[in-house]
Amino acid sequence: MARVIWRYRLPKSQGLHVVDMPKGAEALTFDVKDNELNVWMLIRTINIERPMIRREFVLAWTGREDPAMPPVSAYVGSVQTVEGRETIVWHLFDLEAARG
Repeated sequence: MARVIWRYRLPKSQGLHVVDMPKGAEALTFDVKDNELNVWMLIRTINIERPMIRREFVLAWTGREDPAMPPVSAYVGSVQTVEGRETIVWHLFDLEAARG
């Protein structure tokens, strides 16, 4: 089965973020590219032409309470960015993967 890796940018704001992508996509990693937050997803090419689904992710900061954080979520990864004089550690959680 053929697969492809796609990159999706995420806004630098904590909370719930919704991304349209093919059903069945698997989160590979979360990292910074060109000072932007990104998640890389492994996608089966058979799913590319099918209707997209709305995939939910939560971005959280270290040490800050986040009301959008559900009790169950799948951890994808953590990265650091420098915003002005502050270093922010971002943590990405995949709500779809947690639902199984």
